[in-house]
Amino acid sequence: MSDYEADLPGMAEAIRLLDDVTQQLTPVPPVLEGGAGGDLGPAGITPAAEELAARWAERTRAAQDQAADALAGLRAARHHYRSADEEASSRLDRFSDGA
Repeated sequence: MSDYEADLPGMAEAIRLLDDVTQQLTPVPPVLEGGAGGDLGPAGITPAAEELAARWAERTRAAQDQAADALAGLRAARHHYRSADEEASSRLDRFSDGA
């Protein structure tokens, strides 16, 4: 048996944090895509601000997608580690019972 042990509580905490991040990012792109809300002053300022906001909306959406992918992977890994731990524990119980 190895000395390796999956930190299932730590993984659960990471899942909670990543889930919070994805939820926090959800409203950001639509706000940024809402435009400047009017004339911001001298010629060229409003379109430049809107272009910048659109770029950040795209980057925020990409960050949210990456966090969601990481979240899915971490959930799957935790599930597999937990299943392996339960199976190993069950086998050890059967072995110690002489079965």
